[in-house]
Amino acid sequence: LIKIDIASKEISLNKTDKLTPILFLQHPNFTMETPENNLMLIKLHVPLKLTKMVLAVLPNTTDDREGEKCTLFSWGWSRQSYQMGKSMTIKVTKKMFCAGSSISTIIPCEEMTAAPILCQNQLYGILSWSKGCALRGDTGYYTKISHYTDWILKVIRTY
Repeated sequence: LIKIDIASKEISLNKTDKLTPILFLQHPNFTMETPENNLMLIKLHVPLKLTKMVLAVLPNTTDDREGEKCTLFSWGWSRQSYQMGKSMTIKVTKKMFCAGSSISTIIPCEEMTAAPILCQNQLYGILSWSKGCALRGDTGYYTKISHYTDWILKVIRTY
């Protein structure tokens, strides 16, 4: 049974809202051989209740974000602490982009998956994979959402 934690700042499972997914829709062109098309949409059994910690974002519709400051929201954690968003400069490619920063403090990081990057409150990218820990400033490789906006909107309308 899969449950999805929503808007938790704590690792403790008692402090999160847990929702049940009823549908997983992986991009039809995803394969394990390439990092491209690495995204999935999840439909929950009830709509999310929007709060100051749970906000709606729009899929990004422009590729023109080169050099812009965007915010990484993460689910990175270590045994000592839970880490939230960092601001960083992004580098753009056609379907994917890299993001990293020169954060001077060392932040231990054990796990990081599907971390979104928002630019002007639009979902610009989702972490596909990383070399090290993106919270520490190591390079992360992101799926560029603008390339998939039509597919995302079609799935939302269909399901």
